[in-house]
Amino acid sequence: MEILASDWGHIGPQPSRLYTMKDKESGFRVSISDLGASIVRVTMPDRKGNASDVAFGQDSAEELLRQGGHLGATIGRVAGRIADAKFILDGTEHHLSANTSGGHSLHGGNEGFDRKIWTLKLKKALRQEDSAALVFEHASHDGEEGYPGRLSVLLTYRATPMELGWEFIAKTDKPTIVNLTNHSYWNLDGLDSLVDGMQIRLESSRYMPADQNRIPTGEIKPVVGTPLDLRVQKSFSRIFSEYGDVDDIFLLDGFGRKTKPEGMFYAGELSSPDTGRRMEIYTTEPCLVVYTGNSMGSLKSFGKACRKHSAVCLEDQRPPNAINDPHFSETVILRPDETYYHRTLLRFRIGDRGAA
Repeated sequence: MEILASDWGHIGPQPSRLYTMKDKESGFRVSISDLGASIVRVTMPDRKGNASDVAFGQDSAEELLRQGGHLGATIGRVAGRIADAKFILDGTEHHLSANTSGGHSLHGGNEGFDRKIWTLKLKKALRQEDSAALVFEHASHDGEEGYPGRLSVLLTYRATPMELGWEFIAKTDKPTIVNLTNHSYWNLDGLDSLVDGMQIRLESSRYMPADQNRIPTGEIKPVVGTPLDLRVQKSFSRIFSEYGDVDDIFLLDGFGRKTKPEGMFYAGELSSPDTGRRMEIYTTEPCLVVYTGNSMGSLKSFGKACRKHSAVCLEDQRPPNAINDPHFSETVILRPDETYYHRTLLRFRIGDRGAA
């Protein structure tokens, strides 16, 4: 693996850089921007050896901000929605930026982590291990977007041929809440296709219903007997016909079987019968939010118009609105003597699997 660096535009007076980790032999390539510590581009071969993009992104930092949609971005301080843009922590009520319909806070507020230039601390290519790593750092000040405490985040991206992983480590100087994720949009058939022909399988026997504003109701229901039972591989075209648009929260079975907090487990996978591409997901996190690009029709990516269902997001994280749910609130509370940890691995493969 090698790392190439290039200029990637400006955000105000601040320059942005793009870092590409590349495997010459396979054609596997990952480009990461310091704007939002975002995954801008992932290129991989298909079964015929033809390499093409499988993740949506932009051609510059300016366009990434202009288009929005959180394409490939690091989401924080808290992923998902926080009901009524407020929460109580240790008896104190905190009011957040309300940036979505219904007066809720979404993906960290008006100026979340996806809109910040992160500081590159280290880039390293290890030829003998055939790997590359990028380490970014970001500090969110006390009171930013309404969140208490100064939060320091270290994010490490690691790539090997046909694998991409990331690791979040966060510390705070006073009690706060944190729930980080990556918001990449994937299509293993290529960026000009819809996801209908792709397939998904999840190791999840339970899901969390949400209301019309996508706030979890507090219920936990079994997937058995519902169109959201994805324990057997299912095509998105079938899901759309039986259920409709997907923007749902799945509780991952493997989380309860972990023996160590930092231990990863298999969560599920995407696959494409047409191209032979597969993407397996391993994580430390209890939930996976699956979103099928239902509002992508308002976006462009690499200069081309997107369409509804152009991609699917797989956001591994703690439950959305967890701080306002007594069953899950402790999962997102971080105190000065604690460390937040989150690790994800995407393993890309080429092969065929059957579908339901």
